[in-house]
Amino acid sequence: MRNPPRHVSYDRAAMIELDRWIHNSESLGRQELLIVLNLLRKIQRGIYDRHKAPRLWQYVIDQAAREYCHQAGCTVKDTFPLPLRRHIAKQYTLSFERQLRAG
Repeated sequence: MRNPPRHVSYDRAAMIELDRWIHNSESLGRQELLIVLNLLRKIQRGIYDRHKAPRLWQYVIDQAAREYCHQAGCTVKDTFPLPLRRHIAKQYTLSFERQLRAG
């Protein structure tokens, strides 16, 4: 089993660009809303797993990366590598949980 590096530097500009792409796209915004509703249902049923939640966010992140690269003529692998997309998904999970605690 490989040990992940302790400190990984992420391309902040790419993270911001992908986040803006998600929030400016109607279809991705709808997908994001569906994920939030799904997570809220899981919380109500008592089956929410904070370690599995980033997987749901990964769907919208990956779709956004594909759409962005299709539009910009780049490759997902080079512009938004998988560790970066996973990091963004974790950040979305943390943001969701913070908003949930805040009410």
